[in-house]
Amino acid sequence: MKLPSEKYVELYCELSMFCLEYSSLDNVWTKDNNGDAVLTEEKQNEFNDIVDNIETILTLNNIIKEDI
Repeated sequence: MKLPSEKYVELYCELSMFCLEYSSLDNVWTKDNNGDAVLTEEKQNEFNDIVDNIETILTLNNIIKEDI
C-alpha cells in the first residue's frame, strides 16, 4: 500500500510518539529557551530509534511512502 508522503510521515510519527510516551517512565518533554515544549535530548534519540523500527515494520508490511 502506497501512502502519500504526508500521511506516511504522520503515521510513523504518531506510532513512534505513542511508543515513546507509553514506554517511558521519565518525562519525555522539557522546555527550550523560547518556552516551547521539546523532547529531551535522550528521548529525542529514543524517538529517532523508534522511528527507524516503525519504518521497518511498515515496509515489511508493504506500507510504503509514495514517490513524489
